Amino acid sequence: MQFCSKITTCTLLIFFSIYLQVVLKSSWALPKPVISSVLDKRAPPLKTEQFPRGVPSHMRVVDVHDNNRISYHETNLGGGVIELGAYYSNLTLGGQEFSVIIDSGSSTLVVPMKGCTTCGDYGNFYSLEKSNYPGAHYVPCDSEACQCVTSECYFCPISRYCSENITSACGFYIQYGSGAIYGVEIEDLLRWDNYEVPVIFGGMLHETPDFLQAPSNGILGMAYPLLSCNPNYMPPIYSVLQQRNMLEHDMFALCLGHRKGQIMVGGVNTDLADGPIEWAPFDISNPATYYRVNLGGSIKINDEKVPLPEFDVGIVDSGTTLFIVTPRAFDVIKYYFESHFCHVKGLCSFYSWFQPNNVEINYPSTIVSSCVTLTDEEVQELPSITVTIGGKIDLTMTPDDYMYRAYDSQGNVYRCLGISTSEEGGGVQAIVGDVLLQKHLIVFDRENRQIGIAPAHDCVDTCAPYHHSCSSCIANGCAYNFETGACASPRVLDTDSSVGWCAGFPCEFACKTL
Repeated sequence: MQFCSKITTCTLLIFFSIYLQVVLKSSWALPKPVISSVLDKRAPPLKTEQFPRGVPSHMRVVDVHDNNRISYHETNLGGGVIELGAYYSNLTLGGQEFSVIIDSGSSTLVVPMKGCTTCGDYGNFYSLEKSNYPGAHYVPCDSEACQCVTSECYFCPISRYCSENITSACGFYIQYGSGAIYGVEIEDLLRWDNYEVPVIFGGMLHETPDFLQAPSNGILGMAYPLLSCNPNYMPPIYSVLQQRNMLEHDMFALCLGHRKGQIMVGGVNTDLADGPIEWAPFDISNPATYYRVNLGGSIKINDEKVPLPEFDVGIVDSGTTLFIVTPRAFDVIKYYFESHFCHVKGLCSFYSWFQPNNVEINYPSTIVSSCVTLTDEEVQELPSITVTIGGKIDLTMTPDDYMYRAYDSQGNVYRCLGISTSEEGGGVQAIVGDVLLQKHLIVFDRENRQIGIAPAHDCVDTCAPYHHSCSSCIANGCAYNFETGACASPRVLDTDSSVGWCAGFPCEFACKTL
């Protein structure tokens, strides 16, 4: 009788605690992702041609402790730009491994190819001969797959573009903000996470100098199909997954944590967030290209609203490292800083360090970062900067965020300005890059044309992998499922409609009675 009494008491406690939490949880839950791949956070790419989406390969340093003396240094990837990282996903093409930047500002998968004479030292180069997929081949230039005029690319000036390197094959040409590349189109088997699918991608055979340096050896674009007209149409990987009915929901998410990251396709793991997801509508163009958002024409510096010219529409771009505004908007920000924070060393000097990345007269044809020898304590004298997306979502950069650390070849540390300029183009006035997006979960909900953002420091689920017993799970602030024995973040109570989840004191007591 004592055993039955114990089981009855336990069952009642579990039922009561689950009932209380089920009636309080949200009725709408975000779908779980089909593909979930860990992103490595490493130093961002160095880009030097035209306007850099990454970090320039050279630094112009103002030494505020030596009469504002100017010196020039190469940016050292060995030391790393630790706090301001780029996020890379690992995948294979024909069994050959690549580490690609996840880029929400483009739409094509491109990797360096064997035979590229102008490419940097990427480590891995794709080789058609080494593919383990029997169907791997160059896309023939006279095939239906090599078309410029399609439903996606209806404004093409030519019917098709053949490769300049392999004349019988279909070619591609892409102009990025950081330079141009061209090469040949290839079909091979993509393996990404646990999924395999044949795809068409670009094999890069020519690049402008330092287009995309190590540690990356490729780019995976996640934007809309119109940006994949190069000029022939190469179906974006995301579109291929959709067409094969591999994605139940039209969304993907990026968690850009302090140490690691994750990309989720077809859904989102909300357990990675450190708080609720806030939503704002996309301002999608017609036809759709980038993930455009309304910026409201102003920012906040500390708590003061500062109107900016040419700051109404921007794009959310995980492939851009910095926060980019037009030259006119940058001048307003700089004037505000000089009017309110002139006590910060070097800010108001003739050789001010508050400058955009630019071609340096004393360093011909090279774009340089604007850096300074401020100490950590001196950096904290600067204000926070807040950008509001869609009038609803505040993204705040602390001084540590936009004054990122960089190193020279001797290991000396400098602080470099993470705000730069680019002329307005294509209806885009600003780029919300990783300096703003890092330490957040970003949901690109294409299905409902909205963006969701939540704080996310580590992007690691600390509950599921580590706690296997009921008592350990609940005692560490996680939620336990009495039906399945699973352990998860307590936010599962708001996102999972299945019965059985329980967290808090009643469940801790119930665990002890089992």
